[in-house]
Amino acid sequence: MEYQGRDFVLWNKTSDCIKGIERPLDRAILDECPLYDFHDPKLNSWRAILITNNIYDHNIVSYKHTSIANFVYCFPWNVTIRRETMRCSMLIFELDSSRSFQTRNISYRGITRRIISSYSDQPLIKEVGSAHFNYNRIANSDTIMLDRVQELTKLNGELLIEQKMSVMVTKHGWIFYTTIIVAILLVALLLGLIHHLQSITMKVHETNVLNSSELRELKKTYEAASCINCRSDRGRTSQQTSVVSGGPTTSSGKSSVEATDLDIPAKL
Repeated sequence: MEYQGRDFVLWNKTSDCIKGIERPLDRAILDECPLYDFHDPKLNSWRAILITNNIYDHNIVSYKHTSIANFVYCFPWNVTIRRETMRCSMLIFELDSSRSFQTRNISYRGITRRIISSYSDQPLIKEVGSAHFNYNRIANSDTIMLDRVQELTKLNGELLIEQKMSVMVTKHGWIFYTTIIVAILLVALLLGLIHHLQSITMKVHETNVLNSSELRELKKTYEAASCINCRSDRGRTSQQTSVVSGGPTTSSGKSSVEATDLDIPAKL
């Protein structure tokens, strides 16, 4: 996220009034913030510059130095302050400029100052004023929940990859019913092809039987015609033989031609 709000803030500690103001032109600021518990909405203006599913892929650690404090952002890494290491907050935190800190690729050496004051135990990290952030969000500073979301997001990505590599047919789903319909259509098509092939085979068989019957009839007709021609030829042969044997005679009373001397071909 990148802050887009006012660069200067007027804070009335007594009324807890936080107000964004324009850049001052002079060293003196003539302004007031009298409203109690007022947080200027102009200070809660942010723009998303990076959207990612893995927060560890990008290194966006940075800090803003002032003479009084450093404003550090180092999430999701760790920060070391005075040899004490802790998890960085999800939000920008304020750290006294006199304190050294080290995080990721930033190493800051604190500024040494002499301050005459009574000693009081102060926390190492102070959060920036609540006007910069929307505290109605769930788990605004809960790093444990964000780590769990990060883990579940990674697991979800792995499951999506596995789902793309394998087709899952769920019962009573559209894939399930589509598979059943396709299987039924394939079986019906196969049965239709088998029935069609059987019909063709029966027609071919009937045609062969009919052709065989016609061939037998033609053979009988041909044999009968051959026998009739054979009988007709035999009758003609015997008639010719009897006519030659009863031929005319000579004056001596003998036949001029003997039947045995004739060479008459006969069909058997």
